[in-house]
Amino acid sequence: GIVSVELIKLDECKYALNVSDTGEPFLDSLDILSNDSLGLELIKNLADQLDANLSFNKENKEFIIIFEELEYKERI
Repeated sequence: GIVSVELIKLDECKYALNVSDTGEPFLDSLDILSNDSLGLELIKNLADQLDANLSFNKENKEFIIIFEELEYKERI
């Protein structure tokens, strides 16, 4: 399948990262919170690092990560 990654600016400092796949459909029993596959772990870890909201559209095979721009403190 084809993996698509799209970054959308929602407002001044909020973004949506959409990741979708045209390959085989997901199983009906898929639970993204308890699945330990490498791809799902990468998506969940990225969402955690960004302190983001993660949603999943099973029909479109699309993960949506909504996050705000991080504020960096000036370093010495």
